[in-house]
Amino acid sequence: SRATGIAVTLKGYDVVRRYDEQYDNNTARNVLAKIEGVDPQLKDQYVLVGAHLDHVGVRGGYVYNGADDNASGSGVVLELARVLAEAKVQPRRTLLFCCWTGEERGLLGSNHFAKEPCDAGGIERIVACFNLDMVGMGEVLNAPGALNFPTVWDVIKRDQDAEIMKRLKPREGGPGGSDHSAFIVRGVESMLLISSGGVGHQDYHQPEDDAGKIDPAMLRTAG
Repeated sequence: SRATGIAVTLKGYDVVRRYDEQYDNNTARNVLAKIEGVDPQLKDQYVLVGAHLDHVGVRGGYVYNGADDNASGSGVVLELARVLAEAKVQPRRTLLFCCWTGEERGLLGSNHFAKEPCDAGGIERIVACFNLDMVGMGEVLNAPGALNFPTVWDVIKRDQDAEIMKRLKPREGGPGGSDHSAFIVRGVESMLLISSGGVGHQDYHQPEDDAGKIDPAMLRTAG
């Protein structure tokens, strides 16, 4: 990125359009991308890395930007996909990058995919799911599910940077209020990453949840 020197003034808007069930225009989509596995024995197994891309919209005339919840998680997923694709990484299993819709309305997007995994062919082919939700603020990164699935946690620890490990807090976890729940209840080894400590998430579901408060170091830790 570079500075352009151009100043922009927003003077208003021309159209107000409401999206709602009563207008039959409230369809939203999951956004999926993959890097295909190369191992003939394992490429039909899928590892999911996902985050929800929706927030709560507009309330009382205020726009709720949702920078921490959950542009932080979906941004990390997009960056992971970009870095691995540009590096031409050839994973043994297929990596599926998932930006889920409708999390704030009841995990709609992830549950839809878990019921009908359009690319994976069946839930039994998904061997692990990593979910990032609110990873942009705080001091440590909690990892609920890490202690439930020690095999996956051992892989994570194997070659991890020591400074990153200091900020990771493995915990037991189960079905909860984020998108990994759609998979853990169906028997998929699943782990959530969510930051805590420090400033915490004081703007949770508030219009002040803005990008200027996000800590790039926390995003890097999550990645």
